[in-house]
Amino acid sequence: MNIRPEKLVLFIAIAFLLITKVSHADNINSFVDNLNSNWVNTNYVVCLSNINARLAIDSNDLPALVAKSCYFVFVDADFSSATNIFETTDTLTNSLSGTNISTITKLYEGLRDDIKACLSVPMTNQPPEEQKQYVRDTLYPTNYPEQHLIRLLGNP
Repeated sequence: MNIRPEKLVLFIAIAFLLITKVSHADNINSFVDNLNSNWVNTNYVVCLSNINARLAIDSNDLPALVAKSCYFVFVDADFSSATNIFETTDTLTNSLSGTNISTITKLYEGLRDDIKACLSVPMTNQPPEEQKQYVRDTLYPTNYPEQHLIRLLGNP
């Protein structure tokens, strides 16, 4: 069997893309599974460490940026820092394409609107840790906040 070089190159390129896509999917799933596990174990320091490790590799890592916004909201109750990330995430989400784009857009805009609404409520004091933990346990008892969106952002 004689295979022409251009067909061989095309085959290798397609194989590389498929392997990269599978590897990327495994990577995002491992990241989110790790966040979920540490979240359930209330190990928020490790959650933040894992988020920051991804951002150290790529400061525009969209799943990690969204995860960090969620961290600011649900662990630190720092809505201002969460919204500061939106300048970058807005640009990145606007440039996405793929089969899940309408779902991603809907989930992302919902998160963004909810965080911005929280900024409109004046807070004179930081909520006590017990109150923040109650919110975390009530809204996200088994998964990191917005874990579905984070997974989709890793596989648009």
